[in-house]
Amino acid sequence: MISITHFTEALLLGISLAMDALAVSLILGVVEQKNFTVWKITATALTFGAFQMGMPLLGWGAASFGSHYLQSAGKYVAAVLLTGLGSKMLWDGRKCDLSRDEDIRGFHFVRLIVLAFATSIDALLIGISYACRQRTGILPDTMIIGIVTALICTAGCIAGKRLGRRMCHNRFEILGGLVLIGLGLKSLIFG
Repeated sequence: MISITHFTEALLLGISLAMDALAVSLILGVVEQKNFTVWKITATALTFGAFQMGMPLLGWGAASFGSHYLQSAGKYVAAVLLTGLGSKMLWDGRKCDLSRDEDIRGFHFVRLIVLAFATSIDALLIGISYACRQRTGILPDTMIIGIVTALICTAGCIAGKRLGRRMCHNRFEILGGLVLIGLGLKSLIFG
């Protein structure tokens, strides 16, 4: 059973990690508009959710093999990773750049896989931070992260489709960055 503290942390991580995927989902909705069918929205949400769930497991597994090297510095490494990711998201979200949105044209499953992988690299690092903090049994956490991502991406796809070009996704990146920085500071202070 997952404790309320771990559930809350996983929920916040899921929301934070989903911000990149949300931005891409919004853009896909904007670009696809009427062509963004229920099937495409579902495929987008499930793909992003699956990658956001799988990448922390991959990072945790890889880092667990070398965990004896990380035990003494684990909370510091986790704090640096989380704070660094959050800072990058703040930096990326500092302005609304619709020109970069033009790179996402048309719906192709291969492109969807590439986008899901690219937006889940930070989730891989979260898995490493879990290993640094010597967390075991992270499957429930990663399931929460994946479900939250899928739900947020569904909302993003629908919002992008309905609201069109009036949207600027930088606010979502800034919010996600602030939450990750907060979790990094929590890791540093409370271990």
